[in-house]
Amino acid sequence: MKTYLDQIRILNLPLNWTVVRKGWIGPMNFPPLISAGEIRTYADMQILHASDTELADVAALCTSYDSEVISECLSRLTSDIDANADRVWRAVLLQDMLDTLASVTDVYEKFSQIYEFWCNCEQPEELPFQLQGFDNNISPQEYYTVENYALQHSRLVRWVASEIEILSVAAQ
Repeated sequence: MKTYLDQIRILNLPLNWTVVRKGWIGPMNFPPLISAGEIRTYADMQILHASDTELADVAALCTSYDSEVISECLSRLTSDIDANADRVWRAVLLQDMLDTLASVTDVYEKFSQIYEFWCNCEQPEELPFQLQGFDNNISPQEYYTVENYALQHSRLVRWVASEIEILSVAAQ
């Protein structure tokens, strides 16, 4: 089973201690998304690249399952949580949600999941799709249709592809 850290790598998004820490504490309004075991695995891969000042914390992360120790080490390994960490998580989670929506048959449920996702992201100003009744006069009967969902879905697909490309280029 692919983890979120695996998905970040597959999408060629920047993966660093800040992104790991954000996944540990929970990005935006999402719950924590990565486990102590995943952090241990990432730390094992990073131990050879750790600077002298990072070495003790990375080594501790290679062996710890204690959430307090993990939180303290991650806090020391990262500066302030930056906006790019949230953007990485938002892109990964949106891609994951879009993949999951393919198996949902009810159009209302699809719209409901998209709306809930963006509420958890705390960024309605960047909403790449139109909400029914917000700055428009679309009736519920017009909005909650298969045709409108296809339009809104294609906007999300284009938006997340663009976001992944921007973040991938920034990581190089």
